[in-house]
Amino acid sequence: MEPKRFIDPKFPYAKSSDIYSFGVLMWEISSGYPPFKENDNKIALAVSISNGAREITITGTPKEYENLYKKCWKREPEQRPTINEILDEFERMGFGNNVTSELVKDDDNLTSESVEYVNFSTDVSVDWNTV
Repeated sequence: MEPKRFIDPKFPYAKSSDIYSFGVLMWEISSGYPPFKENDNKIALAVSISNGAREITITGTPKEYENLYKKCWKREPEQRPTINEILDEFERMGFGNNVTSELVKDDDNLTSESVEYVNFSTDVSVDWNTV
């Protein structure tokens, strides 16, 4: 949820709100569990988050990945990256077709159907300007 909405429930949702949430999802992927899972006091947690509290980085998380999700967590929405900037950074980090192609070519157990599926599933393009 957009942290600014904890303070002002009328604060409008925008693409930058989704970027914040995406950063949280990135952290969840690296940690394997939901953020602030030990905190049962939702009101105190909302106040803490609106004041800048964020989860700590999990040991072993690649620094580039950490830096990216922390950019998504910026307090001010206009300081967060756009989805295109995130995709560019993922590509720079090696996520995408090149990575899956390397994984696929060395696996003798894959059928031609599974290779076709991997190539299809990684060749997805979204025009975020129309979403």
